[in-house]
Amino acid sequence: MGCENWIIFREIIWILRRILDPIIGLTGNNFALALILFTIVVKTLLVPLIVKQQKSMLGMQKVQPYLKELQEKYKNDKQKLQMETMKLYKEHSINPLSSCFPMLIQMPVLFSMWFLIQGMANESLAYEGYVHINGVLQAVNFNLFGLDLSAVPNFDMSATFWGIEVLWIIPLLAGATTYLSSQIMQKFNSAAQPVTADGKNPMKSMMMFFPLFTVFIAFTFPAGVGLYWIISNLLMTAQQWGVSKYLKSKQANSGTEVIEINATQNRKNRKKR
Repeated sequence: MGCENWIIFREIIWILRRILDPIIGLTGNNFALALILFTIVVKTLLVPLIVKQQKSMLGMQKVQPYLKELQEKYKNDKQKLQMETMKLYKEHSINPLSSCFPMLIQMPVLFSMWFLIQGMANESLAYEGYVHINGVLQAVNFNLFGLDLSAVPNFDMSATFWGIEVLWIIPLLAGATTYLSSQIMQKFNSAAQPVTADGKNPMKSMMMFFPLFTVFIAFTFPAGVGLYWIISNLLMTAQQWGVSKYLKSKQANSGTEVIEINATQNRKNRKKR
């Protein structure tokens, strides 16, 4: 699979394959359908990381008004601004880059998925459509609406539609969904984006680079990798939106409860007087 000497990838691939093989069997060896269901399972297992990320984003949101005050107060003194910003983060127990950590933790899983799909695609090519599923060599259908998910998108124009290589649609959609999901979530959590002392957003450059990186990878690996990334982007956007809405609602309710408790306590104090 191209990563036999990478122990962490090998172990993760072994685990993922134990999840994917039974799903392929349940779908009648339909790789595309199995990959969709498999992606849902993997993303569900990663929900705790999404929750952690969104909690960190909300923590950043709380200190944004104070951070803006500091930036205005010390706009001509970068060193002082840096010190006061770090002090503010420390007082509120916030790491400005902690929202990036869950994404970084997921990277080994993402790379392992690329290698896993590539390995199955190579096996299918070697055995003329057959892949070892649950230890048994079986015929697997890699076709999705006429697209061969085991093939690597390239510049071979032998199979075209209106002069365009039809398999290109997957890498292009992978890049487009990556860009759209990042823009949607950035807008949804705009007030909670991590900001450094000099007012820069460290996530912004990553959000611009990642779509291009996704397109490159999708053109390099079998089309199944691009399909996995498209589904993953859509699910991740839905998950982040749902978790963020839930946490904000929970936060708002907690704030309401505090107000009600304070109001009740004030009424009791007035009665005692």
